[in-house]
Amino acid sequence: MSLKILVYVGRSGKDCALGLLEDYLMTDATCIFCKIIRGEIPSKTIYQDDDCIIIEDLHPIAKYHYLLIPKQHYPTIGQMNDEEAEMLMRSIRRIPELSELLHLENGYRLVINQGEDAGQTVLHLHIHILAGQPLDFKC
Repeated sequence: MSLKILVYVGRSGKDCALGLLEDYLMTDATCIFCKIIRGEIPSKTIYQDDDCIIIEDLHPIAKYHYLLIPKQHYPTIGQMNDEEAEMLMRSIRRIPELSELLHLENGYRLVINQGEDAGQTVLHLHIHILAGQPLDFKC
């Protein structure tokens, strides 16, 4: 049995049904990464294809710090279905092919923050790509 949650947003003093929560999450109109993907917010795009976009992080913690963002909206790995997981793996496997473009020749680190305790601040799955210097902080 699956739980269905109806999402309501108040507008002009009236509640308007937007639809099922699962549908709302997949087309999240307020998600900053969805807005970047749709071109509503500018970003320094390094690469994009049908599955993902890679942009420069606005608050880098390494010489080269990028975000690989799937174009489909889902907050965490646990909320992906098998097809979405395959798409994510295709995107991850593209990273070595982009080694020169992303300055990854001497190595890189991939980081996925999942949930508040891990430091996930945008609830749209994304992968940090860190490179360009010795990454002396241990994981």
